[in-house]
Amino acid sequence: MNSRERFKAVMRGERVALPLWEYAYWVDTIRNWYQCGLPNVYGLPETLSGGSMVYGESLYWPDEASAGPRDRDVHAYFGLDEGYIRVPVKSWIWPPFEIQTISDESDRLILRDQMGVVREVMKDGKSVPRFLQSPVRNREDFDIMKSRLDPSTEGRFPENWDTMAQGFNEAQFPVVFGGHPCGFFGSLRYLIGLENLCYTYYDNPSLIHEVNNHLCNLWVNVWGKALSEVKVDCVHMWEDMSYVGGSLISPAAFREFMMPYYKRVVNTIKDCGVEFIWVDTDGDCRELIPLFVECGITGMYPFEA
Repeated sequence: MNSRERFKAVMRGERVALPLWEYAYWVDTIRNWYQCGLPNVYGLPETLSGGSMVYGESLYWPDEASAGPRDRDVHAYFGLDEGYIRVPVKSWIWPPFEIQTISDESDRLILRDQMGVVREVMKDGKSVPRFLQSPVRNREDFDIMKSRLDPSTEGRFPENWDTMAQGFNEAQFPVVFGGHPCGFFGSLRYLIGLENLCYTYYDNPSLIHEVNNHLCNLWVNVWGKALSEVKVDCVHMWEDMSYVGGSLISPAAFREFMMPYYKRVVNTIKDCGVEFIWVDTDGDCRELIPLFVECGITGMYPFEA
């Protein structure tokens, strides 16, 4: 049984051994393991800072926005199973914003990233960024942003798409699609900003519907084409809409602002023959699980509360 077959068997609830995968490692962890005897065959780039991530088998998104070094020496030493790969279709802001340095101080940078978000980043990489400003503050901003969320924009599919699709269809490992930052709450965290988003549900609900309807059309069109041509084992949605105390919006708000768009996207995914659809949301999401199930979601992760 190859890792693709094993993955699907586990997801169907069959009594088979779980895939031997790891999620990710800090680069300093693996460097310490080298000192303790891990064979250094492939190594890691010397330029990686201590806060950098080394990708494991269950966290490999091979695209220019998020590609990192693989755990090749750890994988070989422990004989881990082959991990999954995400189909590299541009499902988000395209073309991306040009990264712009706004301020360069001794220990930190303030920059505008590829999503148009202004963030403060510590140069040592040992803390998470601090988000200062999101690109959509009102409807006028979103009207400008729409051109980067257009499903017809050239370049969303790789130039060698036909060859790549054939390779994925014949793969012996799981093939997945979607993921960060695609979701009807998660995407808005970047577009509008988390705190402003929570206010906007009450102050400007029509804008929330307009944004989510636009995202829904983007994904129905782009994903519908991709999934009709590639045999995908699982589609990921990314929300990060919960914390240790519960969800960040109420079930009523979920039903009003997210469920209609989830159902449209999920129907498109299932019409293309995809069996498994997961939602990634950190924290305690238990009150939202019945609503995700009603939308057609088949899996939730991680459970951290």
